[in-house]
Amino acid sequence: SRSSAGYYARSSITWAYGIGRFYVVSEDTNNYMMTSTDGITWSLISTTYNTFSSICWAPEIGEICAVSSLTTTSNRILTHSNGIFSDGRNFSLSTANSYNILNNMNAYEWSGNLMVGVGSGTSNVIVTSSDMTSWVDRTTTNLSIYSQNWTSLAWSQELGIYCAISSSGTGYRVMTSSDGNNRIPVATPSDNNWTNVIWAKE
Repeated sequence: SRSSAGYYARSSITWAYGIGRFYVVSEDTNNYMMTSTDGITWSLISTTYNTFSSICWAPEIGEICAVSSLTTTSNRILTHSNGIFSDGRNFSLSTANSYNILNNMNAYEWSGNLMVGVGSGTSNVIVTSSDMTSWVDRTTTNLSIYSQNWTSLAWSQELGIYCAISSSGTGYRVMTSSDGNNRIPVATPSDNNWTNVIWAKE
């Protein structure tokens, strides 16, 4: 049987291949993450902050990035250096120089050289970073379309695009982008509460 290390509202999981660990973050106010090497035995990781919306592994730069959706703290990013993964616990708080744009973010995806994040609201809905420290707000045009509740996104290496989905808006609840900056709104057949998207390689 499988048992978790605690009963918390888990919000995101990533598999760090090359390291051999699952990492899970929680939206709870308890200051914990969770890790496992086999998906069976789990242990808690104590963290400085809480209410994490997403976690992502970027192997090309050797970083795990966990981002908090809290708006009451200036430090919302936890990172993990590739050089100290022996126990999976050595996370440090990042004082990102543009942390103030990371409000109400829901999901992040790494493409190999760029992290893209999507969220909700009327500003800072789309952000990008190549190093998990410097973040750029890409929400500058077509706000009537992009100011929606973007819930999830996926990267397709084969197509060379990110694809994001939204649970709000009229007619256009999908957008695609090759770089996180130039985006194409896509008409959807139904205005459903779309919650998750994944790319399945053939």
